Amino acid sequence: MNSLNTKALYYCHTHPNLFLQKRCKECRRGMCHTCIHHNFNYCQSCLSQAFKLGSQHKNQQQVLRMFISGSFAFCIGLAYQLFISKQIDYTYLLLGFCIGVSILSIFYISKRTDVFLEISKVPFIGWKLAIFALILTTISGGPFLYFLYKLVLIGKSSYLKYQQ
Repeated sequence: MNSLNTKALYYCHTHPNLFLQKRCKECRRGMCHTCIHHNFNYCQSCLSQAFKLGSQHKNQQQVLRMFISGSFAFCIGLAYQLFISKQIDYTYLLLGFCIGVSILSIFYISKRTDVFLEISKVPFIGWKLAIFALILTTISGGPFLYFLYKLVLIGKSSYLKYQQ
């Protein structure tokens, strides 16, 4: 029997001088007591890969939902202009798309950060300050920039995956 195969059977993949205690559920590599301490079921490489894929999938879902929201607002604006005003103004259609994207982006921003929740805890005027901060964020274009930021994250991770 080859000594390399023996090492794979009885020793940890990450720490070759320690005996294996368990195998990773994903890649079946050996894990020692130190590796098990970090995560009981998965080795560090499988765990980091799952984390990367999970965040990438979440970013894609959020961007898709924001784009659908913007497209829905765009279609409502187009229907209004075609059937009621009988003329098409592309400026208002683009503005409607941006507003639709921003509405869902505001939801994701407020869900991701605890800033608005912490501001609302201020006695007497907390909820007014939280609403003011939300309005200020919306007016400054933060939600649409958040949408663009998510697009860049998806493009970056796709580019890095393609490069490997």
